[in-house]
Amino acid sequence: MKGLPFYLIFFLMLLAVNELAAQNNGSQLSITNIANFHSTKVAGNYKGILSTRFKHWEVIKLPSAAITKAIAENNFELKIGLQLNAVTGFNLYLQPSEMVSDNYILTTQTPQGKITSKPQLNYFYKGTVQNTAGSDVRLCIKEGFIYGYIRKDGKEFFIEPLNRYSKNALKDEFVFYESTDVITVAMSCGFNDAQAAAKNVLDKPIQNLRPLSPDSSGNPICKKVKFLIASD
Repeated sequence: MKGLPFYLIFFLMLLAVNELAAQNNGSQLSITNIANFHSTKVAGNYKGILSTRFKHWEVIKLPSAAITKAIAENNFELKIGLQLNAVTGFNLYLQPSEMVSDNYILTTQTPQGKITSKPQLNYFYKGTVQNTAGSDVRLCIKEGFIYGYIRKDGKEFFIEPLNRYSKNALKDEFVFYESTDVITVAMSCGFNDAQAAAKNVLDKPIQNLRPLSPDSSGNPICKKVKFLIASD
């Protein structure tokens, strides 16, 4: 190093510091694209519905289609800015949560036989809040659907579709609240509920039970129901 100019020594030191930071931050530094999205406040009156669930909340509108498009255009990894109300905003690093294995396949029984497909379940994300140690993000993002939580500095913020609570909710309307604002209610054990329900069925006279509706072939009808698990 003898004879090297000071500015060159400083430059080499800076490279070393940046390399160390890259190792510490992992995939965060590989996400260079930034997309910012701002919510708008929904003016509808949902107090009668939500006041039984939350102490404080906000009903907001977010452009789920634009957010979904931005993530897809960046190989499902993105640095995203979400401004959820006048004072609460987050810069998030998102990447696929890999909840489903690469060899996952879906087999559906149809009248024509079994059909096997490989669904693209690319709407589950995990991540962190920028420059916040110990932060955690878990979000499910699709067009018309955003659900999950953001954990930062010991606080948990949740966002979920408003149509969970109101049939009058419009597309892209969401409820935003902090976990401490959830009104808890007494709940019984599901195992005990299942036992009580089974006993109730067994105690009923056979003639009062409604039989399954057969199809034209005489076989009981099995209904297919779509549902989405937004948990990690």
